[in-house]
Amino acid sequence: AVTALPPAKKAEVRRNIRQCSAEADVLTRDSIKVLKGDFKNNGDNMKQFVVCMFRKIEFLGDDDEFDDDIIREKLSENIEEDEVNTLMDKCAITKDKLTDTCWERFKCFFKNHKVPSDMMDF
Repeated sequence: AVTALPPAKKAEVRRNIRQCSAEADVLTRDSIKVLKGDFKNNGDNMKQFVVCMFRKIEFLGDDDEFDDDIIREKLSENIEEDEVNTLMDKCAITKDKLTDTCWERFKCFFKNHKVPSDMMDF
């Protein structure tokens, strides 16, 4: 299992955070708080940031549909397959708006999977 982001991946994550923060018109520092589990800032702009990040990591396709195969593949890099399946089932949340769906799924993934702290060092 991967326990730390390699430098190139860390740079890519930082770039995505900056781009998505700008696109969603939120402060980068506030975006990072959300990525680290502080969900108090839950306005529409922050939800749009999460949508953008899901697109960047290909959880969402060009058609704004969730790509379960890619989600499963990326989650499997860090957690066991049976835990991936449980997480996928538990977090298959659908709301009326894409922003709300992405927000709730991200919160669910975060709350139900302990991400190693060194992977959150970006």
